[in-house]
Amino acid sequence: LTCIFCRIWRRNRYYKKVQRSLDEEEAAFQETLARTFRDDSQLDEADQVKLQMLESYMASAGIGEGAAGSADAPLPSRAE
Repeated sequence: LTCIFCRIWRRNRYYKKVQRSLDEEEAAFQETLARTFRDDSQLDEADQVKLQMLESYMASAGIGEGAAGSADAPLPSRAE
C-alpha cells in the first residue's frame, strides 16, 4: 500500500514539473511572439484576427497570469 502511494506521489510530482516546464515554455513563446509582432502595422488583416483570437483565448484560459498562478491548477486527466 505504501509502495502504491509513493508511486502515485512521484508520478504526480513529475507531472507537475512537466506542466510547469510547459507553462514556462508557452510564456516564453508568447513573449517572443509579442516582441516580434509588437508593431501591429506589420500584420495583415487575417493575421491581426488570428492574433486577437489567440490573445482572447489566452486571457480566458488564464495562461497569461504566469507560472505562479498555474502551479496550483489541476492537472488534466487526459490529453485533448
